[in-house]
Amino acid sequence: MGEIDTKSIESVQAALSLFGEKSCDHKKKYRSTSCINEMENEKDTESVLKYLANLKIQLEAKDSAHKQALLKLDHHENTVDELCTLLMSSELEKEIYMIECKGLRFHVHELESRIQEMDDKLLESVMIRDQLSHGTDELKATQRELVTATDAKIEALSQVEVMENALSIEKLKTEELSRDVAKLNETVVHLRMTATKAEENAALLELEAANAKEEVAFMRHQLEMMQDLENELLDKFALIDSMKAELQELKELRASTEKAPSDAAASSEVKKLNEALELQERKNWDQSGYISLLESELRQLKGELNKANEESTRANADFGTINIELDQIKKEMIETREKESEAQVEIAFLKSELHKGKSKIAAAEVADSVAKSEKSALHLALQQLAVEAEEAKNENRRLKEAGKALEEGKGEAKEEYDQLHDEPNEIQVLKKELKTATVKINELRTRAEQAISRAEAAEKGKSALENQIKRWKEHKERKKAALAALKEESISREITEYKSDTSSKTLQPLGKVLKMKF
Repeated sequence: MGEIDTKSIESVQAALSLFGEKSCDHKKKYRSTSCINEMENEKDTESVLKYLANLKIQLEAKDSAHKQALLKLDHHENTVDELCTLLMSSELEKEIYMIECKGLRFHVHELESRIQEMDDKLLESVMIRDQLSHGTDELKATQRELVTATDAKIEALSQVEVMENALSIEKLKTEELSRDVAKLNETVVHLRMTATKAEENAALLELEAANAKEEVAFMRHQLEMMQDLENELLDKFALIDSMKAELQELKELRASTEKAPSDAAASSEVKKLNEALELQERKNWDQSGYISLLESELRQLKGELNKANEESTRANADFGTINIELDQIKKEMIETREKESEAQVEIAFLKSELHKGKSKIAAAEVADSVAKSEKSALHLALQQLAVEAEEAKNENRRLKEAGKALEEGKGEAKEEYDQLHDEPNEIQVLKKELKTATVKINELRTRAEQAISRAEAAEKGKSALENQIKRWKEHKERKKAALAALKEESISREITEYKSDTSSKTLQPLGKVLKMKF
């Protein structure tokens, strides 16, 4: 409650004193009615004074409320300005996000084109791999052919060696037989002269027969597959046995000659021996023909061996070229594997970039939708605040006009007091105006409170939007870190797998695979 201003009351009292003086003059004229009028006037003045004092108190209260409303209005105007700045910043952020979205979409298109190129490269690498697999199959087939050729070559060489061994053995045997024949001739020539020499020759023949038996056993052990030669050896053994028999007969003849030395019998026995020697020479000639046949077969085998050697040299040359081609194909396979690994790393990186771009686009779209919703909410709040501010300004203008009217009414209180008796309904009108003014003030208070609550809600929305933007940025950074970690992990995993593949695949030389001896 404010202090009561008594200046206006003094002016009213002065006016009343003037009225009193006039009334005193009037009383002199009308003494009969003056006392009654005076009492009524005093009562009216007291009531008017009380009413004016109450009006003044109410005006002061309204002035204070009006000042508070003006302060609140200024505060609301400040909040409106802050919200306008917030709206401008949100629009700027929206434009920035739109620019980022355009750049990300362009980047996504580039990434998709690069992924398409990488897919084409992968298809080409698959085709190259198929060609390489076909080439490896052909190389394996050629390796099998080389293995069969080398086996055939080894078999031919073994057969040639066997034939050479057989020929050498046959030559040795023919030489031994020729020696035996020469020895027999010598024994026949010197039979008459020295019987002891014949016995020595027989012993030598027995030794040679034992050696021949040992050689035949060795031949049987070495040449199980050559039945023809064994049969011939058996024939030769039979011949040796016959020669032994002949030697035995010669011994018997010797014994008989010692018992009965007659020239006719000796000459007949010598003839028989000569015939036997001729037969033996014929057999030797037959064996020499057989040996010549064996030598011709040996020459043919040598020619075949030379051809096989030439074929082996050609096969070795082809094998060298095939090894070179294999090395080139292996290098190409390693290069294609490296390219495939690089392509896989690039594809993983491009996929991560694509996922990152899509997440950025989705986050930007979410932020755009949130910004649009916040912008629409801010627009609505600003429109409501502008309407309320206009209404508050209008009400303030009306209150100012009402205050001016009340101040003017104070100056015209005298005239109103004069007209109180004439126009008693104006007091009721003023009361109604005061009531409407108080109602409007209350409405302004409620609207101001609503505006304050809306401003607080807008501030809360702003803080929530800032928190959401902060969370989105943190989520974006976490995503970037996770994608970088995934990229490093995938690259390290592929490198370790490639190293393990290259370390585990120790390539053997083709000579060991084919089991070739050079």
